[in-house]
Amino acid sequence: MTYTFTFHVERDCGPFDQREYELEVTYSINRYYPETHLQPAEGGDCEILSVLLDGDEFDLTQDEEDALQIACQQDADERANDAAEYRAEQSRDEIMMEKWA
Repeated sequence: MTYTFTFHVERDCGPFDQREYELEVTYSINRYYPETHLQPAEGGDCEILSVLLDGDEFDLTQDEEDALQIACQQDADERANDAAEYRAEQSRDEIMMEKWA
């Protein structure tokens, strides 16, 4: 699946000039398959597809790329947790509706 989120980068542009850039990041994440008796866990990896500043490609330093990779994984984890929470809530609602029907 492909997702987009905002990522902020601060750069020193001179001795007394620090600028913050608001970037639009698009990434994909492949499906996670948990470990089984026959195979190890695999998947769940984030791949950064684009980093844009006002619609133009933005070049990142290695440190910025590393921080962005972590941010992508955290964003993906939050989305997965939100989806799991939503499914659990829907399941509880179904049980309550059946109980009171």
